Amino acid sequence: MLVTSTCIDPLYENPVIDVESDETAPGPHYRSENATNETIGFGLDSNAYTVQVTGTNGYRAEAAAAKFSRVVIGGIENTVGIWDGAVAMVQAVPVSAPNGPSVRAMAGLVLRNKSAEIQEVLRPGGNGDPFSIPTLTQVERSMLLEVTEFGVPVGTWEHFNEVANSSTLNILRNTFLKTLDSTYADDFWSKPGLLGTEQSPLGDVIRGALLDFNTTVQGVERDGSGMPISIVLGTAPASVADIYGYDLTVFGLNGTGLGVISGTLYTHSKTIAFNDSTAAANDRTIQKQLAEGARLQVDNRWSLAAHPYYRHQVPLRAGFYGFDQFRAANGTLYPQRPLDTSKLLASSVAGGGGHTGAIGCKLIVVQNLMDSDAFPWHADWYKSQVKQHLGDRFDDNYRLWYNDNAEHYYEEPPLSRLAIIVPYNGIYQQALQDTVAPCLAATARACLVAFHPDAFMPWYSRKRYSSLCARNSLSAAQGRDEVDEARVGGDVGDLFVRVDDAA
Repeated sequence: MLVTSTCIDPLYENPVIDVESDETAPGPHYRSENATNETIGFGLDSNAYTVQVTGTNGYRAEAAAAKFSRVVIGGIENTVGIWDGAVAMVQAVPVSAPNGPSVRAMAGLVLRNKSAEIQEVLRPGGNGDPFSIPTLTQVERSMLLEVTEFGVPVGTWEHFNEVANSSTLNILRNTFLKTLDSTYADDFWSKPGLLGTEQSPLGDVIRGALLDFNTTVQGVERDGSGMPISIVLGTAPASVADIYGYDLTVFGLNGTGLGVISGTLYTHSKTIAFNDSTAAANDRTIQKQLAEGARLQVDNRWSLAAHPYYRHQVPLRAGFYGFDQFRAANGTLYPQRPLDTSKLLASSVAGGGGHTGAIGCKLIVVQNLMDSDAFPWHADWYKSQVKQHLGDRFDDNYRLWYNDNAEHYYEEPPLSRLAIIVPYNGIYQQALQDTVAPCLAATARACLVAFHPDAFMPWYSRKRYSSLCARNSLSAAQGRDEVDEARVGGDVGDLFVRVDDAA
């Protein structure tokens, strides 16, 4: 559906105002619903009003709110005359999920026994190169290269457990993959060409992490509504490779299987918990039947199969160069699944947006070089789509900004991460102001872009990303300011675009 400034969207034609108030801090303003003081303050400082839409996918609700207030990728591709400009932060593309969470979980599984060494070389005083660790096995070294070339910045592994965390993958597995690709796990453990059956060191890692055991419920903790939130097992393994991703087949008193639910396994207490997001898709009718004495069969077969799922999702669409390592002269290195689930998920989240690059307003993309969720190269791919669509109008309508030492979430980083992560709120606020200022015109000031390619790519992959950084910097400054240093294809160190106000 294309939304214009004059059309009426039947889904959102009758706005309902539920909360509204006059406020005096941080400045006089009229507030309807919830917003932070920082958000309100930024709008006031920019001589603007602020509209926030949450809890919906796609672009139609945002467009309706903007139209109502007047009388983001999916939004600006499918709307005309609604937005003056837009800022896309930590941009996802049609290959982002479940592939990103999948490759991170896979690398975490393979590299978990070297996590301390990896963190040590990446912390201050280390040489910054985990590939230099002499104790890496061949399978570990190959996996580190695979995940790096797929797009996970090397420097992010300084906080190993956060990058390797498989909870997001298991949320997607339970809510999405099991439905769209229901036979995948059975195929993974039975068919050739997949790691479940592959006789290789990597296949051995996968099979070595497999758990499948029978047990009984010894105790149940319930919430106020009587819903079990955790259970104590009669028996449990002494240790596991990962706490997430366990499926429980629940049996009735007569031995009949009642169904399958998922939970998080804590071996030290022999407990399975259902109070995190990985269990959100559970059938509550089955979960409520858990009681002392109930028999269970517990396994992580589906979860482990999902770890290398990205290898079987090589997109047909051109330009996704993180997948090039899985391509062969006659197709792909590994069998591909019949559905491109990442494409379907992206279309669903974007409300049908196709990431065509057909933006209907000025756009600045803010991407971060320490982001292990929205990889740096994802924004570069979308830039190519915009350039292909806009042609000669590209330079007047699009910018791509990269921040070093910034990650996915724009909230204030926790104290434990302030040593390596900085907030980028000010950057995206500046980007918002610049979309409505003359900075995209020929006389405007350039955008500051600071790159440290060594921080996220080893030497043998640096050439590709050095070229990427130089291209984006030159694009940001084209025809306006000097580029201090840009040795494309060589050993690029720090690369900056000088900022000079032209006003």
